[in-house]
Amino acid sequence: MTRCLQLQLGDCVKLMQGLPENCIGAVITDPPYGLEFMGKDWDAPWRTGAGMSAPGIGDRAIPWPSFGGATPFGGANPTCSECGGRLRGANKCECEEPSWVVDGEEISDGSKRGISEALKQKHLFQQWCVGWLTECHRVLRPGGLIKIFGATRMYHRMGAAMIQAGFKVERLEAWTYGSGFPKGLDIAKALDNQAGAVREVLATRKGRVNTMSGRYNWNNPDDPVDRSVVAITEPTTDLAKKYKGYNTALKPAWEPFLVGRKPL
Repeated sequence: MTRCLQLQLGDCVKLMQGLPENCIGAVITDPPYGLEFMGKDWDAPWRTGAGMSAPGIGDRAIPWPSFGGATPFGGANPTCSECGGRLRGANKCECEEPSWVVDGEEISDGSKRGISEALKQKHLFQQWCVGWLTECHRVLRPGGLIKIFGATRMYHRMGAAMIQAGFKVERLEAWTYGSGFPKGLDIAKALDNQAGAVREVLATRKGRVNTMSGRYNWNNPDDPVDRSVVAITEPTTDLAKKYKGYNTALKPAWEPFLVGRKPL
């Protein structure tokens, strides 16, 4: 039996729209994670409306956050991180400059508009996922599998979108790796800075800046492109030495991917 491999280049949603129903055995995809990575448009496709017009999305649209009442996703009545009061209701916050926490994240813009925008991002990401997942569901054969890579902070939205598109979520799997580093605050450096201490410079290193992530690449220090000199320092104060290596964020040592199935 002759097997033919065909590669197609283009917008995946538009290409799928040209395929007949029930013609694909499996889908493996690594879509944008919806984190708005470094402000890049490719990680916020809903900004340009990419994929938002896919068939089936209209009748499965997600309500946008409303301050007039609760939404199907738990309401939009954030909590003040200072006093624990709420934006509305009996336990209303009375702080002069409240700091609101929405879905576990602190929102810098404490206005209703700022809070609404923060919630809208999450809702629009889920709505965008419904669009392309609807096409994946259409072209998959009954019983066909789909595997989708995601981010630890947003995969729950993707899972909800899978169910909205008609998939049965089978399980959550993990891609584990040893690379990566925390993107939080270096506690030892912060303590030295707070104390006004000057850290001891042990050495300096040259590295090429990755233009996509902004991280330093030490694998090729002689590359003349975008070289930067970075100081390698040691904690100075006793308290900083105690917390050397501590960070406010966990190391991103895994990425989730959801496994779903089109019903038989």
